[in-house]
Amino acid sequence: NIRPIKTYGKMEKDLDFVCVREATEGLYSGLEFKVGDDAAIAMRKITRKGCTRVVRRAFEEAKNRNFNKMIAITKRNILKETDGIFMQEVEKANKEHNLEVEEYYIDNICQQLVKNPERFNSCILLSTNLFMDIVSEAASGNVGSIGNVYSGNFGDNYAMFEPAHGSAPKYKGMNKVNPTATILSGAWMVEYLGEKDIAKAIFKATEDVINEGKYVTYDLGGNAGTKEMANAIAERAQAYLK
Repeated sequence: NIRPIKTYGKMEKDLDFVCVREATEGLYSGLEFKVGDDAAIAMRKITRKGCTRVVRRAFEEAKNRNFNKMIAITKRNILKETDGIFMQEVEKANKEHNLEVEEYYIDNICQQLVKNPERFNSCILLSTNLFMDIVSEAASGNVGSIGNVYSGNFGDNYAMFEPAHGSAPKYKGMNKVNPTATILSGAWMVEYLGEKDIAKAIFKATEDVINEGKYVTYDLGGNAGTKEMANAIAERAQAYLK
């Protein structure tokens, strides 16, 4: 799972980094069982194959975005074997890519995301399933609205794109929610399918509409409805493609 963290509009912090999460293993593998009535055990499954796959994709993302630093997030001082395999694959891959690689422990990086998230600009943040689930949510809080955060899930042959937020059924039919994450998820899908010019126009149109602040939803400081903001972005994107 890949989640770009980028601020738009009149935000105090100017952020632009990417969270990359292994999404099939770790403590989310479903390997847990009860031991009698008063205890339970969950197993953290980390395989070299799974690590190699996510590490390879993280370095590809760094290359595509011209980022020159990789932040590997672990708790290797405690989880010596499982995070040891993960870091071995990071270091092995970097022999080919030669980026600056820095290891952060999970507790420290959460603190840094609160204190000084700008330090991670132009970086890929990479980790295993549970750790990056936590880190990407913490990082998303810095962009001002979860309605701006989009993501992509990449397999070997297919990809699926989605907003980072939930469905928010309580807002159904109210024409008030921020459409940015849905629009940018679609733009990223279009880029993945090879229509790079169209994707570029949508990304630029979205950023420009938010930065101008005239047609944005309430969570971005405006008074526009969902349709009004989406139409403004669509019209701007069409103009860029002419």
